[in-house]
Amino acid sequence: MIIFSLAPKRVGQLDFLIQFILNFLYSNKKYIPIILFFDKKLFLQFKKNVVLYKIVKENGYCFLFNIPKLPLINIILKIIIILPFLIFFLIKKNNIVFIYKSIYTVSDKLIYFFNKFRGKTFTYLANNTYNDLVNRYFNKDNDPVNRVGDKVTFLKNSSSGDGLLINSDKAEKFLKLKGYKNFKTVGFPFLNKPFQTFIKNNSFKIINEELGINISEKDEINSILINKFWGRWSNQSVSWLKFNLSQIVKILISKNPKCIILIRPYPVKNNHLEEILNEINNSNIYLTHIHPSSLSHMSKNVIGLAQSSVCLSCVGFGTPYFEISSINADQKKLYEKGSIYSEYCTVVDDVKNLDNLINQNKNTKISVEIFKEKIGHKDIEFNKLILSDN
Repeated sequence: MIIFSLAPKRVGQLDFLIQFILNFLYSNKKYIPIILFFDKKLFLQFKKNVVLYKIVKENGYCFLFNIPKLPLINIILKIIIILPFLIFFLIKKNNIVFIYKSIYTVSDKLIYFFNKFRGKTFTYLANNTYNDLVNRYFNKDNDPVNRVGDKVTFLKNSSSGDGLLINSDKAEKFLKLKGYKNFKTVGFPFLNKPFQTFIKNNSFKIINEELGINISEKDEINSILINKFWGRWSNQSVSWLKFNLSQIVKILISKNPKCIILIRPYPVKNNHLEEILNEINNSNIYLTHIHPSSLSHMSKNVIGLAQSSVCLSCVGFGTPYFEISSINADQKKLYEKGSIYSEYCTVVDDVKNLDNLINQNKNTKISVEIFKEKIGHKDIEFNKLILSDN
């Protein structure tokens, strides 16, 4: 039996999927995951994400088919490539298919049709606290606000197969307003024991292999995440990144000149990051593409530049997370504390205040159990939810 999926358009959307698959395999070792990629750029980004890539390679397979992007040719070639799997779905029962967001492309519809007779097909979304987005996109009457440059998008004709897997019941209101339906609440997979155990057992080994270094729990490690500081929400410049990153490094080194600083760049583009680091010129700074959960597990502190849902993965491992706020005055009217995620992390309006906040890190740390309660996580019985007919 197989767990089958076509890769979505962004690496971040694979985060939920691969974590969920790993947790499911813990009690269902007879399944083999198979993920097909049709975009070489995305596939290379995925391979850089060394933790997710290792999980797939150790438990199943991922294949790249670098086909032309011309619409008609692309559709025809995709159908030819997935044809053996369509036949397999008819022959073998209890296969599981995961499709991102909704079943709407030609290949999605074919896969769902052939698998529905003997298997299960689920749709899924990226990990997030979608309930926090209600105030951003809707007014008190649940009508869209449609701010300039920040309008909500709606899903037309939602088709969720055997269920849309969502992180929490709290997210349901926002997703319903967006047009989704037929929800199955599965919790946040980075909080489930199999994924947590994998991170704790493998993170140091993976990063030492990635970077060709030899760090361990004996080293003091601090991590910096370069989140998406540009675009319609943060809308910051490279000079903003340069100033704040330089200040963070200066503060960390002042506390321990020998500390290791791991910097994880945003997966898509780096915006002159290497030039900035050349100017900082510190031999204990390393660029890594390891998972935020791994960074959190290995680190004394994690600092995020700009708002991002990666905060959740870090806090889920019980490490203090400091977010350097990037929002403007109008956005702060929505989120007075400076971030959507202020309930789970420490938001820093001015990077110069980071120094004192790190000194108080016992007060800025949220326990994993309290975090689970705040975020609305619940552990599930995977077999009952995924394999049963209910």
